[in-house]
Amino acid sequence: MSCLCKKKGSDAPTDYSTLPDGPCPTCGEKHFATAFALSEEFGYVPVNRQRIVGELVCAAWHIYRDFPAIAEKLRDLRHKVQARREPSAEEWREVCTLFEVLLKPDPARDACSGRIFTDFDRTIWIISNVPAPPDAVVQAGAEDLLVFLNKAVPAKNYGGRKLCFHRSPEKNYGDDADRSMTHLYCFPADKEVPHVPKAFIDDLKKSYDWNYPIEEDKTRSMTTGYMTAWYLRHVFPNAEIILVNFGFKVAKSSYRCPWHNWRFEDGALEKFKHVYTVETTESSQ
Repeated sequence: MSCLCKKKGSDAPTDYSTLPDGPCPTCGEKHFATAFALSEEFGYVPVNRQRIVGELVCAAWHIYRDFPAIAEKLRDLRHKVQARREPSAEEWREVCTLFEVLLKPDPARDACSGRIFTDFDRTIWIISNVPAPPDAVVQAGAEDLLVFLNKAVPAKNYGGRKLCFHRSPEKNYGDDADRSMTHLYCFPADKEVPHVPKAFIDDLKKSYDWNYPIEEDKTRSMTTGYMTAWYLRHVFPNAEIILVNFGFKVAKSSYRCPWHNWRFEDGALEKFKHVYTVETTESSQ
């Protein structure tokens, strides 16, 4: 359904957000709130019944692609209204709660929404999935954002707000990760999981150096860390971003995998601050 609040001027910067006809939970909540208000204020007099049905249909249209579970709840409400059976107060409140959770501001969860946090001035620590000791030198403040990659060290070893970026929802990525964290993905298997906008990944691929040697049965690809670092720089342009245990210097780094252009990534990521909590090739010499 067309969503006017998503439209941008031709001179607006690329924000990799949803298209003007894409899903919009905010508009979905507005339609649902109108239906809820009509049901509470006037009851189901004939003229209001059709209005409530229409508002619930519009609410579902705005969210069904990305949030089918909530859309189903909206459809259930509509069916009851159309059948002249009044939904219970608990059924209305259940959907209220779902929208409250969905739209509650949370920089960690919303990092994949396309929103730009220009006022975020805390430190972001991006921690690779190289094993690290419990007393790692990540001195995160209570409001800092800690980002773990794939099967990174359990979040309980650190303070701060936490989320985990996985390459995809496939089982081999982050299977043992702390499930109490918010989980985001670079490549989603479906639209129901929060993920980096495809437009951003496609743009990032254009600046990547794909001319590097690779084994015959391997596929060239960017690392999860490379994609995550640049996406979070885009989302949080004013934040200090520190990469923990990144790069070819780390003895057991994923940069040694033959399908990534580790030399290119190592050079490109020099623009970020780095810290190391594990053995590096320099310290082992």
